[in-house]
Amino acid sequence: MTAHDVARLLPDVPVLRDLCRSMAVLEAILSPEWESHRHSFDTAWNSGDEVLSL
Repeated sequence: MTAHDVARLLPDVPVLRDLCRSMAVLEAILSPEWESHRHSFDTAWNSGDEVLSL
């Protein structure tokens, strides 16, 4: 499977954005200590880009 194949399987951008934000928020609720977070979502990462960090 190539990266192009995987990209075609991803949901549309708005749906993917909501899923990424949901993972970050859920982790923040379940584990409020920043040092223990594995997921974070930054809406102003770089020139208006957004990023989910894992």
